[in-house]
Amino acid sequence: MQPCPRGSQATMGVQFKYLETSHWTEDGTCSYCGSISPDALFAAIAAGCELGPTDKDYKVYVDLVEPNPDELRVTSAITFDVSDERRQKEGWLPPDQELLTRDGWGGDYKWMQLSKRGPKKFGKFHFQHLSIDERKRFIDLLNAKAIKVGYPGHFYRLPFFAVKGASV
Repeated sequence: MQPCPRGSQATMGVQFKYLETSHWTEDGTCSYCGSISPDALFAAIAAGCELGPTDKDYKVYVDLVEPNPDELRVTSAITFDVSDERRQKEGWLPPDQELLTRDGWGGDYKWMQLSKRGPKKFGKFHFQHLSIDERKRFIDLLNAKAIKVGYPGHFYRLPFFAVKGASV
C-alpha cells in the first residue's frame, strides 16, 4: 500500500478513505489518481517517449509504448439500439463484457466498436508521486534536454516544484 499524495489534497472526509486504501494496481497505476509510477515515468523518458504538456502544474501526459499493438480494444460503446444498416456501416458489434470490463467500460451496453491498440498507449503522471530526489532527477533531465516534450516543445506550465532560471 502507498498513500497517494493527490489523495492528501482531497477535501476532508474523502482524503482519509483514499489515504488508507490507495495502492499501485496490477497495471502499475495509482488506484486513486490513475498516475503511472515514478519508475514507469523515468523508463518512458529513457525510452524516448513523448511527454505531453498540460495547463496544469501537477501532471503531464505520457505516450507510452503499447506492448500489444495488434490486440483489439473497445473504442466506443452505446446503450441504445441502431439500425442493421448503421451497425454494418459503422462496425457495431454485440457487447463482449470481458473486453468492456478490461478496457474500463462500465455500464449496460448494447453495441461496441473495436480497433487495434496501435503503437502508443495513453498514460499520465502526477508529479506529487515524485520524491525530492526524483524531482531533482526530473529537473536535471529537463535541463539537459533529455526529455522529449510534445508540441509546442515546452511545458505550458512548469511542474509545481520547478522554477525557470533558478540555480541551486
